[in-house]
Amino acid sequence: MNLNNLYFTSILMFSFSSYLLGLFLPVLKQTTLFFFHKNLSIISSIISLWENKEFFLFILISLFVFIFPLLKYILLFVLSLKYSNKFDIKKLLHWISRYSFVDLFVISIIIILFKKSWFINYNLALGFYCFLFSVVSALVLTLKLSSTKD
Repeated sequence: MNLNNLYFTSILMFSFSSYLLGLFLPVLKQTTLFFFHKNLSIISSIISLWENKEFFLFILISLFVFIFPLLKYILLFVLSLKYSNKFDIKKLLHWISRYSFVDLFVISIIIILFKKSWFINYNLALGFYCFLFSVVSALVLTLKLSSTKD
């Protein structure tokens, strides 16, 4: 394993770990009337969509928050192996990468909707930054792979 591949794999593993932390750690901290506090994570938000019978949004957000990123990480791990540098995998990775910032778009829409209340205050939490790092680092790794020759 050469040094570039070691760096790539290390960043990829750190990015995937950040992705998992971003799913489970609180993304938003909600304070209501200065007394009541609630932490909101991506997982808890998706579960509440299911419990409130918002099945379309549940499927849509699950697709863009779970399925596409997991496929992207699997393809990046496969491509990080020296002997699996296939052109078809790179094309699939490029197609999946188009949807990588949809995750952050969904979170930002939720933040904008919740910021309108006078009695409820929302602050970004550690999970948001972990999720942001995972999306940006996966994008950078994908761009690095697409710039390399087969």
